[in-house]
Amino acid sequence: ESVPLAWSPDHLTAISKIEGAVLRGELFAFAMPRGSGKTTLCEWASIWALLHGHRQFIVIVGSDQAIAEQMLDSIKSHLEQNDLLADDFPDATFPIRALEGINKRARGQTINGKSTKIEWDADQITLATVPGGICSGAAVRVAGITGRIRGLRHTRPDGRTIRPDLVLIDDPVKSHQEAESALHRDAAWNWYRAELLPRLKPLGRVVMIMTRWHADDIGGRVLASDDGWRVLRLPALAEADDPLGRDVGAALWPQWEDRAALERKRVSLGERGWAALYRQRPMEREAALFRASRFGMLDVAPAEVRWVRAWDLAASEGAGADFTVGVKLGRDAGGRFIVGDVMRFKGGPHDVAQTIVAVARADGAGVPVCLPQDPGQAGKMQVAWLAGHLAGFRVIASPETGAKLIRAQPVAAQVAAGNMALLRGAWNQAFLDELEEFPLGRRDDQVDALARGFGTLAAPVAVARRGDVRIIGR
Repeated sequence: ESVPLAWSPDHLTAISKIEGAVLRGELFAFAMPRGSGKTTLCEWASIWALLHGHRQFIVIVGSDQAIAEQMLDSIKSHLEQNDLLADDFPDATFPIRALEGINKRARGQTINGKSTKIEWDADQITLATVPGGICSGAAVRVAGITGRIRGLRHTRPDGRTIRPDLVLIDDPVKSHQEAESALHRDAAWNWYRAELLPRLKPLGRVVMIMTRWHADDIGGRVLASDDGWRVLRLPALAEADDPLGRDVGAALWPQWEDRAALERKRVSLGERGWAALYRQRPMEREAALFRASRFGMLDVAPAEVRWVRAWDLAASEGAGADFTVGVKLGRDAGGRFIVGDVMRFKGGPHDVAQTIVAVARADGAGVPVCLPQDPGQAGKMQVAWLAGHLAGFRVIASPETGAKLIRAQPVAAQVAAGNMALLRGAWNQAFLDELEEFPLGRRDDQVDALARGFGTLAAPVAVARRGDVRIIGR
């Protein structure tokens, strides 16, 4: 559907990021809600890259061949009828208009007695070979995902045969039925890895513009890979740390759908559908241990709260490394649990120790520091080493016992009962996102720290002198 509305400032920012990915040679994934103009973005990205001479052989991939050919028909219409393009790119558009919509004329078209080699087919267009033209002989081909890609080689006007240097993938999943089919998800992934990537020119660009449908869809798989994808996720309603700087709750394209309209859709879809199609964070059906809607929200903590700071430790700074997380969890006089703060970062052992000490000082000596103890002597030595940095604070260490899912269930029961609240903070959204995706999400560091804090507060612990290290759970 064509919508006569201007792009929003958020769209313009996204467009600039797509342009940058094409120019720099990146793997770029762009996740947006349904009805946000994704296909139009994909079509115009190809027109821009083609006419400016940035790419010579572009492949557009749709969810099936028919949809891909519809996109090419739309691109053809712009090249044939858009007067602004005709004014700016006459070398490309004049030979196209000269065809007057009759494809058979392409074979006989000449310039100065030489064939233009223009092609105007259902699944490929090749621009006319025009001496001195910046996009002379450039081509666009379309294909459906999992479909056969014929050849995937293109002969340039100078006789060179080239592979695709830009692939634009538009909404590779078209329906809920496809998303729920493991066979279809596997087929799409195998096609991408075995059919498409090997045919790409070295350092070729891939831009995927999509709506997420399933945690294991092709978008989820490429994001979980180690291929170096950059990701821009734009939820329909802005969340904390919005990549475009929107205020929390702001609609992505309010001229098209305002916040009230989106909230109505949220009610009709349910949280699982909303999480996938409009937040771009799909959840498996089984990923229902924690529900964000069950948390209360507080602006100020009650006066009487017993606090602990529970840590889940990591000691690596690599791109795929786990986070070190410290959750400040409290219990008020009425028995309600309150998450007061989350510290989340990556760093080496020295950085971890320094940060834990700094956070302990900020929390105050009255807040115990809860640490995990790995099995064996090495775990005891790590706890002793950290405790040495925490002189003057109560340190409680406990071994990890049982599976992560089992450890998380007691605190999840409190959440389900509506007996847990969060203090408002910038960390809220990342915390809730991880909990909602557990146990099938990529991260569980905050869940582990929360479960540790809950276990400490829920179990009576003997009072210890400052500087003591108590090992509980033995």
